[in-house]
Amino acid sequence: MAVLETPAGFQPNSEIVANEVADVFRKSLGEFVTSVAVIPARKKGTEFSPDNPIILEPLKQASYIFLGPGSPTYAKSQLEKSLALGMILDRWKNGAVVALSSAAALAAGDYTLPVYEIYKAGSDLYWDSGLKLTSHIGLNLTIVTHWNNLEGGKDLDTNRCFMGKDRFSRLEKLLPVGEMILGIDEHTAVIIDPAAEVLTVWGKDSGWLSVNGTETELKNGAVYDMNFQKKSGNYFSIGVTEKDLKETVSENELPESIRALLAKRKITRDKGLFDEADETRKSLLKLGYEVRDEKSGQKVYIN
Repeated sequence: MAVLETPAGFQPNSEIVANEVADVFRKSLGEFVTSVAVIPARKKGTEFSPDNPIILEPLKQASYIFLGPGSPTYAKSQLEKSLALGMILDRWKNGAVVALSSAAALAAGDYTLPVYEIYKAGSDLYWDSGLKLTSHIGLNLTIVTHWNNLEGGKDLDTNRCFMGKDRFSRLEKLLPVGEMILGIDEHTAVIIDPAAEVLTVWGKDSGWLSVNGTETELKNGAVYDMNFQKKSGNYFSIGVTEKDLKETVSENELPESIRALLAKRKITRDKGLFDEADETRKSLLKLGYEVRDEKSGQKVYIN
C-alpha cells in the first residue's frame, strides 16, 4: 500500500498528516496489508518532487494507492503530467485500487473546484481544469466531495464542499452544459469497479449525480450501471452478474510471440515508459491475454 503526500504537500506538516493516515491503515487493515509506504512527493522542482523516481519506487508494486486531504488545485498542479500520475495510472490499469478522498477526489475529474481560493480567499467563482482520471474508465464527470457538509452550523451553509447551495448553483452554471457532477456525502464512499462496470455506494449517506442542476440520488448499498452516461440520464439500479472466469498460465507455456511482447512490456515499464508499456498491454489484450502486475510478479490471464 502507498500513501502519497502530494495533495497536502504545501503544508509544513504534510509528512505528519500522511503518516497519521498510514497508521490508520496499519491498525485497521493490518491483517490485509504487508506494508504501508508514505511517499513524500510534495512539490515539483524539489528533491521531494512527484517526478523523482527514487521516492516513487514503492508505487511500482503497490496494490492499493491512497491520496487524500489538502488543496484540490495544488494536488492538480503538482500531479498533472507528473511521473507519479503516470505510475498511478499504470498501476490502476493493472489491477491496483486507487482510493481518493477530499482534495484528491476533487482534482480527479474533468474540472477541479478551487475550494481554498473561493471559500478562504474570496476569489470570484471559477473552475480549474481537472486531472481527468475518470476519463480513463469512460466516465467524463466532475467530482465534488463533502456534498452534505454541515460544519458551518445554522449560520453558514457549507453544503456542496463549503460553497453553500446558492453559491454552488451559480458555480454549476459555469460548467459546460451537460457536464455531470458526482457528489459524495460525508463519511460515504462511491466504489467504481471498471471490470464489473458497476458503481456502488457505501457508508453513512449517499452519492449524487447532478446535471444542469437536476440531482439524482445514488442510494447507499445500491449498485448502479457504470455506463449511466450512455443512457441519456436514465440512472437505474442493477444486479451484478458473475463474470466469466479467467485462467492464469505460466509464461513458459505461452507462444514465443506472446513472450516477446511480455518482455517488451517489462523493459519499457522498468524504464518508466508507461504509455508505451500500456500500448503493449492493449495489444496483448486484443490477442486474448490479460496482463496484471501482482505482488508475486507479472501474471498472464487467458479469457
